Amino acid sequence: MESLRERIKAMENLSEYVGKTITVTYIDQFNKQDSITGNLDEVTPYHNLEITNWESLAGKKYKSTTGIPFVGSPDAITSIADENGKVIYNNENVYPFYNPFFYPNLDKDGILRIGINYKKGVAHTKKVRKLSFGK
Repeated sequence: MESLRERIKAMENLSEYVGKTITVTYIDQFNKQDSITGNLDEVTPYHNLEITNWESLAGKKYKSTTGIPFVGSPDAITSIADENGKVIYNNENVYPFYNPFFYPNLDKDGILRIGINYKKGVAHTKKVRKLSFGK
């Protein structure tokens, strides 16, 4: 478990990994844990990062760039590991369903909606952000 000070230091050091291969474990828009491995393109501390990887579709490979927030609603990063598997960032405040006010569901017409109470969800995200980064 990382302390607030360790998490902030890890955040400050992430820019050293721009252009290198990393693995990001995160909570996706469906509140499920997932991971992606690719080249770190950009880090906006405390906000998000962008990672580019190669994906296959119908036998063809193409580049895909994904942006992931450090603490979002409900998308959020749980950990980041370098190409050797060493964890370089960890946020134990983020886990599947860490924000109980945001979860995927379908409305009566079958259209995907996220959340049951937007205002409470945003407030909870702010609380987790403060726990995670002290601001």
